[in-house]
Parts: sequence; structure tokens; C-alpha cells
Amino acid sequence: MALIELVKNSFDADATVVLVRFLSPLTQGKGSVEIWDDGHGMDTGTLQTSWLDIATDVKKKRTRSESGQRRVLGEKGIGRLAGARLADEMLLTTRRAGAEEITLMMDWRDFDRDDAYLDEIDVVWEVGPASVFAAGGSADAAFADASFERWQHGHGTLLQLDHLSRAWTEEDFRELSTALSRLIRPRPDPVLRREVEDFKIVLDLPSEFESLSGEVGAANELRSPHYQLVGSVDSRGVAQLRYTQLDPPEDDVLSHTNLWQDRVESPKSGPFDLDIEVWDRDREAIEKVSRHQGITGFRRLLDS
Repeated sequence: MALIELVKNSFDADATVVLVRFLSPLTQGKGSVEIWDDGHGMDTGTLQTSWLDIATDVKKKRTRSESGQRRVLGEKGIGRLAGARLADEMLLTTRRAGAEEITLMMDWRDFDRDDAYLDEIDVVWEVGPASVFAAGGSADAAFADASFERWQHGHGTLLQLDHLSRAWTEEDFRELSTALSRLIRPRPDPVLRREVEDFKIVLDLPSEFESLSGEVGAANELRSPHYQLVGSVDSRGVAQLRYTQLDPPEDDVLSHTNLWQDRVESPKSGPFDLDIEVWDRDREAIEKVSRHQGITGFRRLLDS
């Protein structure tokens, strides 16, 4: 969950790509994890007034990302504390486009001191010429190694978390991949007039976990719902809907249906898109859509 919070921060920063890279050995007190993104990055003002200020209400006041295209996922201002759950040390490197680069070092063990108040703990940071997020810098190399076809150059954020707080296992990475997949839209639907996805996550894991490395996508098992209703409704209540059914096969287009026509008072609603997907949970129905999870596994997937 700590890692999910950090990836949500990347999403809120309008990142198009996030790279989560684990470096061996993945045992307690050793190894590290890096979270790279190509979001807007931070300047000194943002770092001091938002990032270093615990539990701010910035995202509560600003419910849309800087681009205005995303509804922010974070809300409590505690995402940066997630690093303390993952490792002992954290090195933050961040840069806004055209600005200098900021590096900040935190040793979370300093906060365990029984004899110190918060204002007695030093947080070391500096501002200087860009290197990580400069042209040809290590950010370009990291995203290229992860086979990202496109990313936003010259700005972003890197969190390096060293000396892991516990060991990571294959089961941990499976759970992480599943949790990250919930941040990815299952699939763009032409009926909803969606463009190509603008947010991608890649897991880069050591060789022993290679089967779990790569781009995180929505679970393939969820690509074939038993029933689906998709379409759009305008502010007058006029809907263009499409209903599909897996068994027996059915595909009906329901156009210009006025959803509010039988209501005494129409609800006050702006236009919206919808995509409702439904699965039966009985054995026979599951066997028609799940080839690898098995009955119990697929039911567990639906539960999650």
C-alpha cells in the first residue's frame, strides 16, 4: 500500500509513465526500490509548502491535476510518509521543466530518536544544475531501458529508497502487480471515445522475478465480462447505450433513450460516460471466461 501511495502521487503529477524498479538483494536492511516518473516535478516552493508539510489540504482544495485532465487520487497529504514504511533512507530528486534540480535526503531512522522533537531533526536538501532529469541524463536512460516509447523529457521525480525495511517475495510482487493494475483503466472503449491510455506503469524486478516484470495492465481475465452496458448520457438525459451479453450472445444498440422521461423532476446532472461490467460467479459461467485463474482464483479476483 505504501508503494501504491507513491504511484498515486506520480499520477496526480500528470506523469505519463511510472517505473518501479527493485534492486537486489531484496532482504531486510539491504536492496532498494526506485520510483521514477515524468510528471511536472517540484520547485522549492512546492517542496517546502506541500511536500515537507505533513497532511496538507492542498489536494483537498485542488481536486484536479495541474493539467486539469485528472481527478487527483491523493487526498490526505501522507503519501511521502509511505517511504518510511519501505526503507530506512530516501533520496528525492525532482525537477520542473526549465528549472534547477532539487535533491533531498532523509534518514527515517532519525525520526525514531526518543530524545528529539521534529524541529530538531535535520532534512538535508540542495538546489543545483540538472543531471538526472537533464537531456541525456539517467532519467532518459531509465525510461529507455524500460522500453517506454514516449515520455516527457526534462522534468519529473525520482524516489530512491535504500535499505529495505523487510524482504520481498514473489507473492508480494504478485499482490503489488494486482494492486497497481487497479490504477490502470481496463481498456479504452471506442464507444466512450477514449484516446490511447495516458498513464503507464512498469515493474522492473530482479531476474528471479522476471516473469512478473514488465508493463502493468488490467487483469486479462477481466476483459470478457458476462454482461456489459456502455455508452454516454447527456445533460438532458438522452442516452446512447450499447448492451452486450456473452452467453447467449447478444449485442444491442439502444440509441436516444430518454432516461428521465418518466420522472416528475429530472435529476440535475451534467453529461457523463458509463461502462458497467458484470460477472456471474457460478462455476459454469466462470469457466467460459477464465482459462488460468481457476474457479477459486477468479472469484478471489472478483472479490479484490
